[in-house]
Amino acid sequence: MSVGNWLPIVLAVIGVLGGTIVYAVQKRFDRNEDFRAEKKQAYRAFLDALFEHAEQRTEESRKAYDYSKIALLLVAPDPVLKRLVLVQEMATMDMDATGPGDVHAAVTDLILEMRKDCFNGSKLVISELEYVVPIGRPTPLTAEPEGHYEP
Repeated sequence: MSVGNWLPIVLAVIGVLGGTIVYAVQKRFDRNEDFRAEKKQAYRAFLDALFEHAEQRTEESRKAYDYSKIALLLVAPDPVLKRLVLVQEMATMDMDATGPGDVHAAVTDLILEMRKDCFNGSKLVISELEYVVPIGRPTPLTAEPEGHYEP
């Protein structure tokens, strides 16, 4: 047999191998994107429940907060779960013992770690994020600055 006879077979094998590799890479990419979307959804549900419970302090809001943590246990990486433990400790301790600043810092640190996970890193630092996190610090009602709102 001449090279001309083998060429179509070799090209077909190369095409099948190339297609298999492209399919595997795309499948992995899609799976990672689906998992990232699931994590973002779990993070959003958790933060919604956390802020609702911090504001309402009802039995229903506590249950929603507790249920939202279940999804985090499944999809959140270790650094996020470690910060969640700190937030949980703050939630169970007396506010007088920890202080609103400690609660605020723990929640801000958790949100920053969630952002790092969702966006494969974040260039934000805590001081840039802490003003918009209302847990532990009230959102100002007026545009006039008050001492405890300033970084």
